[in-house]
Amino acid sequence: MFVDLLRAEVVRLRYRRRATWSVLLMVLIGVLLPTQWMPNAQPLTTAEIAEARAWLQSDIAAGYCADGCTLDQYLRTVLDFEDVARSVAESGLFVAFVVFFIVVTYVGSDFASGALATQLTFTPRRNAVLAARACGGALLGGALMGVATVTSSSVSIVWYLALHGFGSVGAGEGLLAALWSAMLYGILLGAVGALLVFCLGGSVLAGGLALLTLVAQVIIEGFSPTTPAWWVYHVTPVWQGQALLTGSAMYTAEYTRSAITRPEAIGYHLVLIALLATAALVSFNRRDVRG
Repeated sequence: MFVDLLRAEVVRLRYRRRATWSVLLMVLIGVLLPTQWMPNAQPLTTAEIAEARAWLQSDIAAGYCADGCTLDQYLRTVLDFEDVARSVAESGLFVAFVVFFIVVTYVGSDFASGALATQLTFTPRRNAVLAARACGGALLGGALMGVATVTSSSVSIVWYLALHGFGSVGAGEGLLAALWSAMLYGILLGAVGALLVFCLGGSVLAGGLALLTLVAQVIIEGFSPTTPAWWVYHVTPVWQGQALLTGSAMYTAEYTRSAITRPEAIGYHLVLIALLATAALVSFNRRDVRG
């Protein structure tokens, strides 16, 4: 039965209009994201070099360069291709935020429309329905993250080649790492979003809880009179997401600099999925789903 339900979820993803519009939105985001970092990858112009040299001579004349100044300190940093790949990976946090709410809305719409209640009429095994819907959310999340990352990577490669010529890109291991980590993060985040909807019975509460979590993290980190304790960083989703996307996330807690690694981030999301699945099984089996 589970295989049939999962096949039905895949068919929904292929033919539902809201899924198609979501893919198009990810393509648009993937096209626009490189505009945030690619201008910094263009070579230095003659005017920029002349302006930097003028500032250097001015500071030397004013006596600000007693310890020595170099022209490189006044020049704009030109991103190499690895920096571009790192920017693609770091932008995955914004993409993941959008993907999470798309998955929550997609799954929660069946609660509001009564489609889930109709499905339970013909498929009373709620555990199988829950598992299939969670897998469907994971597939949707992974696909959307993959589309956005592939699009932004492709635009970045074309842009970089136009600026620096053929042979400047290299092997591109950083972009490959950004792609597979983004898809993995999308899969895990999609499952989290789907299970959260089933725990709370709708997309509004699930999305509200996610926003409340982000706001609480900003308040704790930004308005705390002292640096937060180390465990604050290890239990908050944004830091774990950054570690999964980029390989590690550095933070300073209690005046000690530490890092969250990618394996820890993967384990964090798997534990979160297990906890949400347990809570969803209990609440979904006890709750009456009305159309």
